[in-house]
Formats: sequence, structure tokens, C-alpha cells
Amino acid sequence: MVRLSDIRIGTKLSMMSGLGVLLVVAMIVVGMRGNAEVKSATDTAMLEQTLTRRPSHYRPETFQLSVAAVPALADSGTANPRAAS
Repeated sequence: MVRLSDIRIGTKLSMMSGLGVLLVVAMIVVGMRGNAEVKSATDTAMLEQTLTRRPSHYRPETFQLSVAAVPALADSGTANPRAAS
């Protein structure tokens, strides 16, 4: 069994330096992978927002239809057209 005290100092330094380089590479890989996941989530959110906005283009037409119905309700004898709807 090899003890840490039996290994020369240069060998210990080179092993720890290699370990440090491996840790830095691992941090870079994790950062790149995390950025890719964030980009994917952002793209999904933007797609959902776009799909949610599309029906809002039809709302003014619906509003115009409801405004057009107000005179018809007023002619039907109701005093307050908002109360009838």
C-alpha cells in the first residue's frame, strides 16, 4: 500500500494540479450544459407566450360583436343593456 508520505513532493504537486484542471473542465462542461437547458426553457416559454397571444387578436372582433348587440338589447325594452347581458 502506497502512503501519501512515501510519494515525492513533485508527484503530489502534479497529481493535485491535474485534479484541479479536471475540476475546472468539469465546471465549464456543467456551465455549458446549464446554459443549453436555460436556452431550451426560454425558447419553450417564448413559444407558449406566442401561442397565448394569438387568440388575443380575435378579442376586438368579439368586443365589436358585443357592442353591436347593445342597440338590439336597448330596442327590446330593457332600460339597462348591461343588466340584460
